Amino acid sequence: MRKVQSVKYLIAGALVVAGLFGIRSAAHAALLFTYPQEYQAVANDTLVVDIRLDSKLDPVNVVKGTLLYPTDLLAVEDVSYRGSFLTLWIQQPTVDAKAGTVTFLGGVPHGSYVAGGRVMTVTFRALSQGTAKLVFDQGLSSVLLNDGKGTKAPLQTQQGTYYIVDALTSIVRIDSSTHPDENTWYPFNLLKVHWDPKPGASYSYVLSKDPFETPDDLADSAIGDVQFTDLDDGAYYFTLKELIPGHAWSVVGRRRALIDRIGPTGLEYKIGSDPTAYGGKTFLAFTASDAASGIDHFDVVEGNTVTSPATSPYILADQTRHKGIILRVYDKAGNMTEATVSQSSPITSSTATFIVVGAGIVLGAIVVIWIRTRKRKKEQ
Repeated sequence: MRKVQSVKYLIAGALVVAGLFGIRSAAHAALLFTYPQEYQAVANDTLVVDIRLDSKLDPVNVVKGTLLYPTDLLAVEDVSYRGSFLTLWIQQPTVDAKAGTVTFLGGVPHGSYVAGGRVMTVTFRALSQGTAKLVFDQGLSSVLLNDGKGTKAPLQTQQGTYYIVDALTSIVRIDSSTHPDENTWYPFNLLKVHWDPKPGASYSYVLSKDPFETPDDLADSAIGDVQFTDLDDGAYYFTLKELIPGHAWSVVGRRRALIDRIGPTGLEYKIGSDPTAYGGKTFLAFTASDAASGIDHFDVVEGNTVTSPATSPYILADQTRHKGIILRVYDKAGNMTEATVSQSSPITSSTATFIVVGAGIVLGAIVVIWIRTRKRKKEQ
């Protein structure tokens, strides 16, 4: 646990170092809020909410937050930071279903001005009728500026209000044979949806990456079975409208489909050793990213031995390094990318990245320790 915590502080320090040459300015109150601010959902339906930030006139470096939600009305089904302006996640978003919290800590090296910038997206399942309010814990939420000091910006938050109504008789069940589970990523871009149409009813529908987009009031020719081809990677939302003679158009169903056909990218590694760490044993450090579904796990193959999942840094079982090493990374859709680790492990562009980042982290740690030491002295 101590190692994990120390790594988090070191990375946070690197972010501070990245902001040493940032523009200094008077801090304005940043705004952390949910989008949409209000919405109506049906019990047992999904509710997609963005966490967004408005930095006003200041470039931000680190964003930390804890979102509170009512566990009797909502359950978290998915957390995604696809499309987030934060590029370095110091702490992966975590969900405490018992306490009803979503916690996150991310940064953007060199700072960024954002106006309504997406921090992350949370998909909830509406459980029962009621008014659900999403609130940020002010004591556990903060924004650090890119001013070289990690200055905490004044922070305002806005809660979101979501009205959950009972399932109506007009709600239509929408199924998919290609994407049967709304919370699972699939590695193919053909989407088929099906619903049982009502006699005499007309239907209008739309497929969009915007969960709040609704169809127009013009009837579509296809009824009951629709398919979409050549879709790009991402999360899609199929929304269905129904018109029953004598009634107005109304939204009667939504369904989500998750598509990821591209394997993880940026797979980088370094073989190293340090007499002060891991008993001086040789280890393999690695990292990768995935733009759509995210990284699921890594495998390390040494000869005929497979370690799955493997975590970085990985202590080599064969310290003689006579066995070949293969590094594999999988995303949450099952796509895989692999690299053969050379026996000599020369310093290449990919391993040099680790060295540069490592130097920044060490220097950043010194800055963080210095800041904390000064703070303690002032408090004494």
